[in-house]
Parts: sequence; C-alpha cells; structure tokens
Amino acid sequence: MINTKSNLKHRLMAVRFAIWDLHLYLDTHPDDDEKLRLLNSYKEKYAKMLPEFESSYGPLSIASGSGC
Repeated sequence: MINTKSNLKHRLMAVRFAIWDLHLYLDTHPDDDEKLRLLNSYKEKYAKMLPEFESSYGPLSIASGSGC
C-alpha cells in the first residue's frame, strides 16, 4: 500500500502533468474553450493540493519555500 505522502505526491505529479499537457495542446488549439476550462480546473486543483502537501511534508520544490 502506498503511504499518504507518496500518494499525495503522485497525485500532484499527475495534475501537474495534465496542466503541462493541456498547455501544449492549447498552443496549437487556442480556441478550444472546453480544454481551457479543463486547464483552469486542474490549476485550481493543484493550487489546493500543493499547500496540503507542503504543510505536512515541507516544500515540494526550491521555489515553493522561497515564495517565488
């Protein structure tokens, strides 16, 4: 069984990958409003998940701890 830290980290990585993939898609399909809404929902999800992880386990990256 995957522990909570690993589980949350894997979920964060999956959401971050989806964000990156949607950015690439929207570079070539800028008028796809459905995918833009999906991108924004993933960004909101990531913004909620990241503080949850960092409050329990510390910064996920160097930029997280510095306020960049």
